[in-house]
Amino acid sequence: MSTALVVMAFATSCAAVAPPEPVPVLRSWAAVNEIPGYSPDRALALEDAASFDVLVAHRDTYVGHVEAMRAENAGLRIFVYLNGSFVQGGEGELHPADWYARDESGHKLYNEQWGLWLMDPAHQGWVRDRAQTCERFLDESGYDGCFIDDLGTGAILPSVVGGEAIDPRTAQAWTHETRLRATSGLAAAVRRAVDPAPVLGNGLGNGQRFLDEAAGSRGLFEVLDMAVAETWLRAAHDPVHSPVALDRWRADLALLETAGAAGDEVLVLTKVWETADEAAVAQWYDFAVASFLLSSDGRAHFSFSPERGVIQPLPQVATDLGRAVGSAEEQGGVQLRRFEHGIVAVNPRTTTQRLDLDESLVTAAGTTSSEFTLAPGTGLLLTAANR
Repeated sequence: MSTALVVMAFATSCAAVAPPEPVPVLRSWAAVNEIPGYSPDRALALEDAASFDVLVAHRDTYVGHVEAMRAENAGLRIFVYLNGSFVQGGEGELHPADWYARDESGHKLYNEQWGLWLMDPAHQGWVRDRAQTCERFLDESGYDGCFIDDLGTGAILPSVVGGEAIDPRTAQAWTHETRLRATSGLAAAVRRAVDPAPVLGNGLGNGQRFLDEAAGSRGLFEVLDMAVAETWLRAAHDPVHSPVALDRWRADLALLETAGAAGDEVLVLTKVWETADEAAVAQWYDFAVASFLLSSDGRAHFSFSPERGVIQPLPQVATDLGRAVGSAEEQGGVQLRRFEHGIVAVNPRTTTQRLDLDESLVTAAGTTSSEFTLAPGTGLLLTAANR
């Protein structure tokens, strides 16, 4: 199997590198920065370029291959990785002491899972360091733009860093609103430093966080060209056999619709990092792809990770569907959207639904029918029988 198809990986619009004209098809991205020691040769680098529209990589990952990759895929954009909230475990004493985030007892905060120290995103020394580092990384890599990881509010969750982070300016715990404002300021500083290169950031979370009235992560688009929703439809370690809650599902689709209407470019990622059998992972994959196509206007990018370090190949059937010929509609308990060469159908409910169509269509497995039964939390990509 092509390594580019199963790639080891983990996520006001004013992009300087404009994306292709929006069309309702499945566009893909991959975060190859999550591959320990990933150093592709020319052939693999070209496969990556052909397989993905957006790549996030460390500054030395594609050294010597960038121009060839652009020749392979003129629409490709590569972003150099930078963390906006953490430093590596061995860097706990590297920076000035007041750059590190602390709890109310003055102890530094540490992420045990990833081995990272939490930083103060509002400290001007740290902000300047991130801007200068991103500028340097961009120059060294020759990539198109910078990617800033861990923006937004996820990094301050006590479950992430083992304690409650205190804002030293107020002596109070960071709130989602103050943290979002601080990380947005950091992202804005990076963007000014690398202008006119685009900046992609990870911090949207999911639809519910994006749409929150008090501290919605949608505000990141005021300072970013593109943004990642890393927990779209599910968090990595959510139970595998529990369907996504209907309100959560609706919010995640609303994220795509709201961002698309505003002209903003979203990269979504659905992870299934809990142990699961092949059938359960395949069900999540079909559900995620079909749900994405229900609301995508062509600006958004999709990524699916069936286990830590793997990105699932994109289904050819998604491209075969062609352009959408309308918006999503409901038929019984099924949500569907019509395309030039088929239909996408999703059952987001907790009960089995039946879909009766006025034409026979072909499933990805090759079965032809006009009558379909959709179990809870399932999706279908159906193409015309004469394709």
